[in-house]
Amino acid sequence: MACTLPEMRRLPHFVALVAVSLAGLALLAVPASGGASAGITQVQVCGAGAFALGDARCATDERAAVRGDTLNCAARVTGLAGSTYTGSFSYRGRSFPTQTGVVPGDGWVYTRLAIRGGDFPAGKWTCRIAAGGSRIVVPFETQGATGPVTSVSACPTSATVVHSGVRACRADRSTRPFPPTSRITCSSVYALARGKAASARLLYDGKATGLALERTLPLPVSTFGMQVTRKGGLPAGSYACEFSLDGKQVATHRFSIAAAAPEDGLRATASR
Repeated sequence: MACTLPEMRRLPHFVALVAVSLAGLALLAVPASGGASAGITQVQVCGAGAFALGDARCATDERAAVRGDTLNCAARVTGLAGSTYTGSFSYRGRSFPTQTGVVPGDGWVYTRLAIRGGDFPAGKWTCRIAAGGSRIVVPFETQGATGPVTSVSACPTSATVVHSGVRACRADRSTRPFPPTSRITCSSVYALARGKAASARLLYDGKATGLALERTLPLPVSTFGMQVTRKGGLPAGSYACEFSLDGKQVATHRFSIAAAAPEDGLRATASR
């Protein structure tokens, strides 16, 4: 018998929009070269895999083609001890919040931007680093998907990740039916949509469930997610999450939940 979803309810804090690490400044004291003039030098850009945390710098400069969910911009500073250090990123001309610290001495500084629930979309970026009277702007590019919404995913909520208050699918699980579950999550990454209204609604067997969520996006690239739960378990069947931007549908992601396996019947036989 087909099930409707009147007993479904939305969990609080469905949506997590801000996925920026605002504490991404780090410094490592490195002896300066003798006679080096004060300023910022040796700027590098890389993703998570090429970043050497112990050295607070990129092991490989990947500015020509960064891919992933983390961006690092590192620079060596000399002769600027005590100066205010700032770092910021912009995507296709739209700026993210500036991060600020104090330079304790000669060495490497870095600024980091991270999201979860998918990779950063493809496009042109800049990293701005300033300390004292020195300032440098480094262009770089990310490789990945394009469009207003990317990394559209659905998964059991047990397969999500939470980062800086963000809950999103670690990876899309829609290629196979989900095992029986009482909680599911749909998530996506919106690009160039700061100030616009992102929304998601849940369909079951092709029909609206009345469950929807809308929020205003605060950043040039934002993660958006909706979590749905039903006490006693969600009914088996076909589902879809529809994502919209300012009222215009931009993506539909289908998935399904498998029926619970029937329990084996018990049989009694005479012992001999």
